[in-house]
Amino acid sequence: MASFLIYLAETQTNSQFATIANGMWWSVETLFTVGYGDIVPMSTLGRFVGSIFIIIGYWLYALPVEIIGAGLALRLQKMETDVKHNPQLIPAVILIQSYWRCYASNHRSLFQTTWYIPHNRVIVDRNQRNVVRFIRTVKLLAAKQAFKTMCRKTDIHFAYKSTHTEHRQIVNRIKLMQFEIKGVEERLIELSRI
Repeated sequence: MASFLIYLAETQTNSQFATIANGMWWSVETLFTVGYGDIVPMSTLGRFVGSIFIIIGYWLYALPVEIIGAGLALRLQKMETDVKHNPQLIPAVILIQSYWRCYASNHRSLFQTTWYIPHNRVIVDRNQRNVVRFIRTVKLLAAKQAFKTMCRKTDIHFAYKSTHTEHRQIVNRIKLMQFEIKGVEERLIELSRI
């Protein structure tokens, strides 16, 4: 449709639009790209038709691509959030193991098997036990910190608010484009009456 309209508007004043095929080339590059500038309308009516089809091209192709891109970004963010929830098990297991090992290394603990060296079943001396207790206490504190960090919840209200704001911006852009298209249609109707 764009190629035929630009052909009708420009064929008498512009030799670049001598055929409908040239009009087709111009309409495709105008609707789908920024335009090369090799063929341009010269008359006022041709420029007006070109402006309308540039707006229609943005409305039909660029705006939906932006909306789809935002949707894909949200889906990717959700997938990343889901992946973050799966590894919660690992810090929890490490924390439980650290608590148990720290408890077992306590000097009041009755679990003497912790102090045996596996290959010769010799009980280690008191200094070595203190070193093991210290290391296990440090590991317990590190496991607690890792578990607390993992358990921090994301701010769901902020995520909802930002998504809601982006959605409103897109809806407002669509309404603005519809308003502009109505204005262009009214101008075309007025021009066709003249």
